[in-house]
Amino acid sequence: LKHNFNVPLSETEISFLENTPLYARQVLVKNLGNGSSNMIDVSLEGLGRYLKIFNSDSSHVNKVKALQKDYPTEWREKLLKS
Repeated sequence: LKHNFNVPLSETEISFLENTPLYARQVLVKNLGNGSSNMIDVSLEGLGRYLKIFNSDSSHVNKVKALQKDYPTEWREKLLKS
């Protein structure tokens, strides 16, 4: 990266980028202002059943709208149980 994009990396950062599996859902955030960095786990699996709330597929949106119409006060619970 240093040669291609002029981003100076420490040995630890290089090792992270070279050895972290693509499926690990981890990213390196580099602050070019002060040279600091953080390795962040961006996996959403910790949200468990709440992850479905972020689904924006049209069929899911239609399901939410139907639940809101049929169960105006309980649609959230119905969605999470479905």
